[in-house]
Amino acid sequence: MRYLRALLVLSAVVRPLLAARQPILPHPQQIEYGSGRLPLRGASIGLGSETGPEDRFAANELASALSLMAGTTIPVVVGPVVNRCPPASAIVLVRTGPVDALPGPDDHAGADSREAYEIRIDSRGAEIRARSSAGLYYGVQTMRQLVEGDSGDSFLPDVTIHDWPALAYRGFMMDVSHGALPTEDEIKRQIDFLARWKVNQYYLYAEAQIQLRGYDLVNPDDRYSQDQIRQIVAYARDRHVDVIPWPNFYGHLHELFRIERYANLSLFPHGDEINPLNEQAQALLEDWTRQLAALFPSPWFNVGFDEQWELSRAKGILGNSVDPARLYIKQLKRSAELLHQLGKRPMFLANPCGGSREFSQHPELISELPPYIVAALWRFYPAFEDLPDYSAC
Repeated sequence: MRYLRALLVLSAVVRPLLAARQPILPHPQQIEYGSGRLPLRGASIGLGSETGPEDRFAANELASALSLMAGTTIPVVVGPVVNRCPPASAIVLVRTGPVDALPGPDDHAGADSREAYEIRIDSRGAEIRARSSAGLYYGVQTMRQLVEGDSGDSFLPDVTIHDWPALAYRGFMMDVSHGALPTEDEIKRQIDFLARWKVNQYYLYAEAQIQLRGYDLVNPDDRYSQDQIRQIVAYARDRHVDVIPWPNFYGHLHELFRIERYANLSLFPHGDEINPLNEQAQALLEDWTRQLAALFPSPWFNVGFDEQWELSRAKGILGNSVDPARLYIKQLKRSAELLHQLGKRPMFLANPCGGSREFSQHPELISELPPYIVAALWRFYPAFEDLPDYSAC
């Protein structure tokens, strides 16, 4: 009974201490708390003189967030003295490698990844250290979650953190083709929110909602200008989010084909899917591909290719000698090869177990996919327990 009372007393003491720790999302890979603290009042944020705009952006964002929580201005100090002898209570940001602001086509996760970072805080000061500007930025997002105490007495706890991504690519898809077109400010607000939680890809799904030269009739009052897209891309890059174009280059093209000038390019007049045997349709898709590839600097490009509901009826329209499966794979390879030539890594929606089931109905197509293309899985409802079964579809 004596031991039970001691255990209850210990639990009563420890539980409030544990509860006082701020939750951190995503939770760091390694975190160890000490007993000290670093008050925010009187603190500053230090950068060495050999820093880039990406580092200064991260420092200014941290200063803004901490100043708001501390109820006082926390300045950013830039200069060589920061690296040699940081001032007392300084929060120093140190980048040890190249900028590497955005995920490339061959990123990997793990402790040695581009986005890994370390945080060390004690009563004398703090440091965020990372190989890349992205790692520094993610260290900033973690540090702003660490703040404890009220505005007048806020502080950073004594802590050591080693963190790295569990997934190299962490994306969010925004469909701007169905419903009201989000404003540019709304897109930026979403990017702000996603960047706080270390999302690094923003897939902009736009069937015909981006201005392209030579297509003035296509959604003139319901699309983004190219200048708006450039501003969104630049805004996202500051926050280490790669904006990836996601049109649809087989189906989902009714916004184009409903216009009389382009109606004859679809499999059905004013339909939803292209006629792959129509050379004018092929020329249009090549033009769209080149314009979008030039507009978006991302190395990635998603061509869609999901839900070919009209494809199964191609024989009745184009003749019995036409094989719908061959039409599909030939068109997919044509789009992928052009993007590969333009220096992009193509992606498409595979729909192996849902939708129009291209690959479950025609598994022989899998061996024809180019080695550089990425097949993205697509589900129409939450069914995470089925994910291991995808390989059997």
